[in-house]
Amino acid sequence: MYFKDYMKMMRDRDKITQAQLANALNVSLNTIKKIESGSTKIPNSKLLNAIAEYENAHPCKVLSRILFGDIVEDTDERSKKAMRLTFAYFSYMYLEGWNIDHVFNVEYVDDIGDRQFIGEISKKKDSKYVLLIDYIDRYQLDTKYIDWREYQIGFFTQIFTTMISIDKKYMGMNILFNANDEKEVTIFKALKSFETDCVKTQITYVLFDTREYKIVDIHLVTK
Repeated sequence: MYFKDYMKMMRDRDKITQAQLANALNVSLNTIKKIESGSTKIPNSKLLNAIAEYENAHPCKVLSRILFGDIVEDTDERSKKAMRLTFAYFSYMYLEGWNIDHVFNVEYVDDIGDRQFIGEISKKKDSKYVLLIDYIDRYQLDTKYIDWREYQIGFFTQIFTTMISIDKKYMGMNILFNANDEKEVTIFKALKSFETDCVKTQITYVLFDTREYKIVDIHLVTK
């Protein structure tokens, strides 16, 4: 959690005191002191919205920096892309009532070994309802073949086999697609045409806008 660092960054950038920031956010001076001491890890919705208004930024963007910090500049571009999508989506889901249990977690998959996923989330009101999250870019699909039924079946078989071969059992698996990436949108639209009523799954394709912080489209593979 980077809440205290974020608040100190704002004050240093704007050259203001704790009291001045408290006044700007309409909170008590003690609230700011608790945050900067590390006692408060995450803002409540009222404070988050106040910070977002002060920063002239989307609440999810603010929350992302509070939860995950800033992406290191010398990170390779592919990893940066995955991190931006992951942090944006997880921040959105947190505000929608989900816990962020793990980010970039490693799970053991039978016949494959250790494999890294984007993370896992669980419902705040039902901690046993856990979803595994992954990113479509990790599968390196080829747009030249994505409209072929056989290619789509092959991809579905791969992710379905992976999900049922993990030691830990999940209620479902969400595959993320970046709505701001033309290639990923093309792949999403093609895969959306594939459904199965032969295998009952909770595999869901999620097209997420990392600029607007919203789900653009969603597709549950099972009819």
